[in-house]
Amino acid sequence: MLQPLFNGLAHLISQYQRRRVLKIASGLADLLYLLYRLSPHRHFMAQNIRVALPHRAPHPLARQHVRLLLWSIVDLLRFRRFQHAPKLPPELSIRGWQHFEAAHAEGRGVLLFSAHVGCWELIPASTALQGYPTTVLVQKPSQDSFDHLFRQFRGYAGVKTVNNDSLAGLRPIIKALKRGETVGMVIDQHGESERLIGQFFGQSVSMPEGPAYLARHFQTPLVPVSIRWVGDGHQLDFAPALHARDFPDELSLTQVLYDQLETRIRRHPENWLWSYNRWDKYRP
Repeated sequence: MLQPLFNGLAHLISQYQRRRVLKIASGLADLLYLLYRLSPHRHFMAQNIRVALPHRAPHPLARQHVRLLLWSIVDLLRFRRFQHAPKLPPELSIRGWQHFEAAHAEGRGVLLFSAHVGCWELIPASTALQGYPTTVLVQKPSQDSFDHLFRQFRGYAGVKTVNNDSLAGLRPIIKALKRGETVGMVIDQHGESERLIGQFFGQSVSMPEGPAYLARHFQTPLVPVSIRWVGDGHQLDFAPALHARDFPDELSLTQVLYDQLETRIRRHPENWLWSYNRWDKYRP
């Protein structure tokens, strides 16, 4: 049901100028936020914001987040165009590409790490569309229809999807790294094992083990990358690679990864996914 709906919506969006569609999405976002503020869950995003940014007015930030989230969905649905024109979209600006190339030149694959910021699906698409085979390791959505949907639209940009739901599921990731390919991960969600406990916005959180484990065992460089909205375009930034050999253990490396994520989110908080509660899974 959802897949035909989103495919039809993607086809409809492709018929109109992008800026016009974003304007319509802005109006829809205002309506959705009004309905949200009238619902029993109206304090959800505000509570998440207060945990991380206690001195920030929560409701204007939450409203802006909803608008940018809908804009990101619009640009994800526009991935269909990559089937016929596999090139970087004109609304995407990239800085620091040399850091990705330097990491790739090491010949041990590249681990891209980021968070749910901006239109994060454009991050792996940016490398795949430039000829670098790219796979993303993701948590499987609770509904199979969403899993199929995301796989389909990532596939339009040449990005492969692997679900992080079993040890066997890691085999395609290991093979990709051994081939010198790129693997992307968003690491700001709950680490299910609760083995690595660190700090994020002053709160104790369980962090995922995957990035540090893969970086250490396969000597793969970790490249920080972030994307954010600038006007109605996207600014994508690659930073210098980190190497596991420079850290005493996996916890210290992962904490640095999280510190970098926090710094970027604080600079442009409207881009982060405040509609996800990062603080509810782990309690010391």
